[in-house]
Amino acid sequence: MSEAASRIVLLFSDDTCLLNGARYRDVPLLVTAAGLPIEPPSGWFRHLAKMGKRRKGLRQTAYNLLTFLRWLESPTKMNERGGVVKAGAISWKHVTDDTLLEYRSHCQIKGNQDNTVNHKLSVVYRFYWWAQEHGYATNRIGNGTTLEGERYPIQIRRFQVRVSTALRN
Repeated sequence: MSEAASRIVLLFSDDTCLLNGARYRDVPLLVTAAGLPIEPPSGWFRHLAKMGKRRKGLRQTAYNLLTFLRWLESPTKMNERGGVVKAGAISWKHVTDDTLLEYRSHCQIKGNQDNTVNHKLSVVYRFYWWAQEHGYATNRIGNGTTLEGERYPIQIRRFQVRVSTALRN
């Protein structure tokens, strides 16, 4: 899906953005094509700004999460051989380990270096931790099972990138 066709748009604040009485510039804001804020990621970006994340790092984090969210909304995904699969859009609230493995493969197929893929995944993990801690998601990410005895859809573990030479060619 091209950026023009995406339903998610990334904007940045000017220096009139006030958070807890302090001015911030370049705070990311994700909005729908209709201009409505997408609150969980935008709230996370405001949180990061208030916590002192530098503008350059905040912009990179926003672009990494935007890339993931746009990939989720895409009606087609690539398989490990680079073929197109009609998988349908996935809500951010329904992401699982399998989804993250597919995203990892997508990033590799697109030619991202291993450390870049790992960084992109770490941004996604951090977003889900924050969303869960702030009530936007329940029982999405963790180790083992929830209090109800169900397996967390996103298990906390590193998806070490081990790329075969076949994927690189």
